[in-house]
Amino acid sequence: MLLEALYTNTYVFPVAIKDIANDICVGFVSNIHKARSLRRAKNSTNAKAEKRIIAVLAKKNGENVYGELVYLSSIRGVYEKNEALLEKMDDSVMMRFMEILTRPD
Repeated sequence: MLLEALYTNTYVFPVAIKDIANDICVGFVSNIHKARSLRRAKNSTNAKAEKRIIAVLAKKNGENVYGELVYLSSIRGVYEKNEALLEKMDDSVMMRFMEILTRPD
């Protein structure tokens, strides 16, 4: 889960990532999203919004397209073809992305 504005007793983290299965939550600060806090997921519930992470893409500094597919959720049916997103991926990442999403069960 991606948390927006995680409120704690001492700080409001603009962004946090929570893994309920492993009971961890990492809070990030500043515009470079530096990791600042490791917390228990079960205690990290007061957030402005929670969003499910369906994909994580990476690109090198200065690059215009994403060159690596880091994570893709196993959830079927959450992705609708998004041309603007696909244009931001290099060909190999786009092909891998589409291959995983269109794979028969």
